Amino acid sequence: MAPPACRTWATVDLAAVRHNVGLVRALVEPAGVAAVVKANAYGHGAPEVARAAVEAGAAVLAVASAEEGIELREAGLDAPILIIGASLPSDAKAILAYDLAACLSPPAMLDALRAEARRRRRRARVHLMVDLGMSRDGIAPEEAVALARRLATTPELELEGVATHFPDADEEDRELTERVIAEFAGLCAEIESVGPRPSYYHVANSAGLLRFPRARFNLVRAGIMLYGMAGAPSLEGLAPWQPVLSWRTQVVGLRGVPAGTPVGYNHTYVTARPTVLATLPVGYYDGYVRAYSNNAEVLIRGRRAPVVGRVSMDYITVDVGGIAGVEVGDMATLLGRDGEECIPAEELARRRGTIPYEVTCAIGPRVRRMHVDAEGSA
Repeated sequence: MAPPACRTWATVDLAAVRHNVGLVRALVEPAGVAAVVKANAYGHGAPEVARAAVEAGAAVLAVASAEEGIELREAGLDAPILIIGASLPSDAKAILAYDLAACLSPPAMLDALRAEARRRRRRARVHLMVDLGMSRDGIAPEEAVALARRLATTPELELEGVATHFPDADEEDRELTERVIAEFAGLCAEIESVGPRPSYYHVANSAGLLRFPRARFNLVRAGIMLYGMAGAPSLEGLAPWQPVLSWRTQVVGLRGVPAGTPVGYNHTYVTARPTVLATLPVGYYDGYVRAYSNNAEVLIRGRRAPVVGRVSMDYITVDVGGIAGVEVGDMATLLGRDGEECIPAEELARRRGTIPYEVTCAIGPRVRRMHVDAEGSA
């Protein structure tokens, strides 16, 4: 694939997104799939990924805020959209205007949504987000049944769903997750006893739907696996998902140097032999963080080249002395495949002591996203 006319770019394979959504659907049927496209679809581009997910059969799109839901609506998406993060009373107008579903977390949202729904003469769709161990957002389980009873007598609001979050479904120890599943199932039964049955019960994230079939209920919230990444070592190899994003730049400078040449800010690297250094126009502003200094590799001509010296704001330097024929303009792969070699997001995450989510979410706005139906074809 020839480099585009930009310094650094990320290619997002929408065919892989559709494959991954189809994979989740096959795993969890008859449950539905909520495609989690918050945080700009984990850095992949929310409108494009959301459209591909809906085309592949996702029943719901999950976002973190009203603003993210508005972006999808203004991009022409008419699928059900659920805000799985906390909303504020000031969001009520947007939630009703753009037909978004919101979690009642905190419960003060109930009055704001009811007032706005009454003003617009339409019902607002709400979900009870119950805190069963995250201690982050959501209502206490002992309050959930009383709130469901109140909703049953509030005609302006429709209790569309009941939900919770798993604190550690990706951990090897299964005890806490099994307990959350049991508590959630019992709570759902109590809620059904006080009013109309909600349309959705959802708790399972990617780890939950893969490792705990009982957690699928009738809707799963698929996130990291839709993007072809394992969110934790315990998930690697559990399903044949396809990687969605690759990240590339190009060689903008070459110089032969002798042994003993210091490289980059603060001279944290000194060449041990005569070699050739290549300059690549990507840096920590783009999301290629300083933790990769002397601690990562890129692919050039299908071979690995180590990052040497400090990662700076706009540039990195790599040692290409062991790769024959490198030229200015050659493509360099930061994340993804080149020939038989591959640098997955999981590798970059391990090198900086984090998780793959952060790797793709951190890719900056200067990096052009190119959305294709199969990598290399627009």
